[in-house]
Amino acid sequence: MRNIINNELFEKIVEDYYKLVYKVCFDVLHDTYEAENISQDTFLSLYKNFYKYSCLKNNEIKNLICKIALNKCKDYLKSSQFRLVSSIEDKDNFANSITDNNSIDDSLIKKERQMLIKKVVNELKEPYREVITDYYFNNLTLDEIAEKLGRDKAVIKTQLYRSKKILKENLKGGDLFE
Repeated sequence: MRNIINNELFEKIVEDYYKLVYKVCFDVLHDTYEAENISQDTFLSLYKNFYKYSCLKNNEIKNLICKIALNKCKDYLKSSQFRLVSSIEDKDNFANSITDNNSIDDSLIKKERQMLIKKVVNELKEPYREVITDYYFNNLTLDEIAEKLGRDKAVIKTQLYRSKKILKENLKGGDLFE
């Protein structure tokens, strides 16, 4: 019976605070797609530990949810996946390709850009593909990659630099960056 009450309480909390959490995420990230993902991730984290928080008052729950959302946004902004997309993006050319501030268009363009980046990364020759995948998508450090591949750290650093340069060149030739 306790689980039913907790699930009902959790559903009520999601109903009451989803828009607030989404707004907090969107205000930090300025991206509808990522704000949606992180909002859902926030409530998933709350659900996993809900037994700890089910006795909190409404204001305390509201503060807790906002804090979780902010921390998840900060983690995303520090993530290597965000750094990859940001470093490859040529902001001037990209801004010229967008005519309106329509959030749906922005979201679709970002999804297309992410798919293009993944496609171009997968087309890289070895060792560049493995190094950039390990660094940006698997969140490995240069030392960890060097140890994994049995190469010197300086070699890995050079390969990472060259792979980013190749990616930038290949992406500039794509439809999204003309």
